[in-house]
Amino acid sequence: NWRPATFRSLTILGGLGAMLLVWAFLPGIPAIALGILVYYIPTAMLNDRVKGRGKEIDKLLPISIGRITAGLATGSSVADVLDDVANTMELEGANPLSPEFHLTASELRSKERTEAFQSLARRSPSVSLANLAYLLEGYTESGGGKYSEVLSQSGKRIQQILVARNQTMAKAGDAMMSAKMIPAVLAVV
Repeated sequence: NWRPATFRSLTILGGLGAMLLVWAFLPGIPAIALGILVYYIPTAMLNDRVKGRGKEIDKLLPISIGRITAGLATGSSVADVLDDVANTMELEGANPLSPEFHLTASELRSKERTEAFQSLARRSPSVSLANLAYLLEGYTESGGGKYSEVLSQSGKRIQQILVARNQTMAKAGDAMMSAKMIPAVLAVV
């Protein structure tokens, strides 16, 4: 695993190296264009993977929020509930959310609570997961109890928002598929 600074440095060096190598054979704009491409393509691919991971997390979050609020209602600790939710999600198949919950549960047991939740929010590729981290931080800071109902209601609202967003994205994907198919059909006709 590379750190972001290492990745950025390697893409810059790769772009400059490609530009200098091509400059020897094709000086000018072609060399500069190739250097920019060698820099841009890995960065764009990485950004696309991060966005895809965030979308996958957003698809799984409504179910996991329901499980988290149900687990917390039983009086279990947040770390235990996160581990349990991650384990049940892993039974359904590999997913990007379970490792995040396992890591956060581990950090809750070894670090300060606030630090563990802020760490989850910082590394999250999903705004909704970051919001959940802040909700859980508020829940633990208040000691549960009274905040339990607020967490449950907020969780339900987040679930509704995510379900609506996922449905909208599915419809937009269908529309995009139609938009791509129309030129193909016209070309055939």
